[in-house]
Amino acid sequence: MLLLSLSASMIHADIQRIELVNGDVYEGELDQGIRTGQGRLERRDGAWYEGDFVNDQMHGAGTYTWADRRVYQGTFRHDKRHGVGALRWPNGNLYEGAFLENRRTGTGRFSWANNDIYEGQFLNDQMHGKGLYVWSDGQRYDGMFRDGVKSGRGILTWPTGNKYEGQFLEDQRHGLGVLYWSDGTTYQGLFALNQMNGFGVRTVPNEEAAFQRWRMGDLLEAWPIVESERCRLQIDSTPWMFSGSSCINGHAHGTGIAVSVDGQAYIVNGRFVLGRLVQGDRKTLPAPESP
Repeated sequence: MLLLSLSASMIHADIQRIELVNGDVYEGELDQGIRTGQGRLERRDGAWYEGDFVNDQMHGAGTYTWADRRVYQGTFRHDKRHGVGALRWPNGNLYEGAFLENRRTGTGRFSWANNDIYEGQFLNDQMHGKGLYVWSDGQRYDGMFRDGVKSGRGILTWPTGNKYEGQFLEDQRHGLGVLYWSDGTTYQGLFALNQMNGFGVRTVPNEEAAFQRWRMGDLLEAWPIVESERCRLQIDSTPWMFSGSSCINGHAHGTGIAVSVDGQAYIVNGRFVLGRLVQGDRKTLPAPESP
């Protein structure tokens, strides 16, 4: 039972037991026949509330216990969970944090009976906004959530030491990102539905980096990222690798694929004239962390 302080007005209130029209039973303080002050309300459905009342409503600090043994302890406003409180389920799940009109909204912490933990933002009872989710097996996600799932930018780390940093959509790696393996290998590029999909750069320790094209996890093509003296290409004074239709006088010429030697940008289906880009969209890749 909550220990609650009494205001001066509550001291003069009457303590009575009354049965409401709907069959609920109230025992506590009344002020001119209105439930105001401290009291206990027992509902017909087996739930009960003990705490503060104002104008016949749960308002202030109190504890609400449902018939299924869920328990909320915290603040109420106009008969609704509102403010800061803790909600515990019979199976051991526990939420501690902000409430807005009966819903988990704001900053909070949810711990599951299986030892998974989420700390961060909530909206309408869902993980929504910035947060950190830690699984009981050591897997971690630090990033954005939407409607209860990973969506937006985030970092997912596995117990093996592998890590993904980039975009998520509907709980899956989707968009631009960087995948790090514990052996030092990295892939920076496009993902779809948790698979490498599209273009990207794969770097393996002590090996040449490769520009790759993937389709839903299947490698279709790969080109070593090496500047060629036979087919030179520079864009904005930076050397690029070129793989295309022809080379003239030692310069990239015609249509083809180009990748900056540092692996940070690429052009697909570009058009080049004697080592100069004349047509094509340059796309950038996320830079991996320094080793």
